[in-house]
Amino acid sequence: MEAAQEERQGAVRPGADEEARDRGELETARDEREAHLATCKSEAALVEKTIRGLRVAGVDCREIREVERFLGFANILSDRIRRRILEGEKIPHEEKIFSKCEP
Repeated sequence: MEAAQEERQGAVRPGADEEARDRGELETARDEREAHLATCKSEAALVEKTIRGLRVAGVDCREIREVERFLGFANILSDRIRRRILEGEKIPHEEKIFSKCEP
């Protein structure tokens, strides 16, 4: 009976090796999120550069303005993600985003 109780306790409280593994997994997940966010920012910068080039060429259309609108939304959202997920900040209610259509 004691062995079963020790086994149950082991499942509830991981040992030092398991805790170290869990910390490593958390660090890996954080690194992955940071890399993903950096990729998103890099892609957004490419879109901004393309839009600037189109503007210089004299192109102006509804689709470009729509992309610019969503690009602004993407920049706001990436800031919120960085602050909430990576920095652990609690985002004030008035700054929360509830719809992709109304940033």
